[in-house]
Amino acid sequence: MTTGDLSVLLDRIENVQGNLGRAAFMESLQPGIAAGTVRSLLADAGLQSTRELEELYGWRNGVTTDNRAAIGEITIYPGFFMRALGDALLDYRALVVDPRWSPSWFPFLTDAGGDFYFVDLQGSENQPVRRFRLVEAEHPVEYESLTSFTATLCEAYERKLFFIEQGKYLDMDDYAFNDLAAELNPAVDWWQN
Repeated sequence: MTTGDLSVLLDRIENVQGNLGRAAFMESLQPGIAAGTVRSLLADAGLQSTRELEELYGWRNGVTTDNRAAIGEITIYPGFFMRALGDALLDYRALVVDPRWSPSWFPFLTDAGGDFYFVDLQGSENQPVRRFRLVEAEHPVEYESLTSFTATLCEAYERKLFFIEQGKYLDMDDYAFNDLAAELNPAVDWWQN
């Protein structure tokens, strides 16, 4: 997949949210922001922007947490919600002092309990996505890029591996999702073990 596919995947995920009746999620989505704004804000934090991050935040500037929705109602990935860029940068500044955190890691999803999905901005053209687990010292690559991460989520929604629990919370079939992630991310050791 190319980065141009990312916007299409994000739109498909948003459409599924509406079809699932996730009103709180839909109401929490914030309008996207311009690529130049994304570049500027990331540069102010000493981070290099990417086309994928610009597409992600151009689609939506995360979700607002100012409403009365429970976290489970605003998640895009079971347990994790997308931070607005300004909030994600606050998370980055708080995390960058942790010896387990690298200055090239940009957090875009959080569980609000100390775990994050982040893009590793160091190095290659396709920056991998990793998960920071508060209780772990190692944070291996889980997806080759933000596009492959999003493609995996999109496919999980379309195969109904993500579903609504208790009438409003996003949940998933963990085993089926692991199989799907291994299928769609064959070059990533995390899913092959």
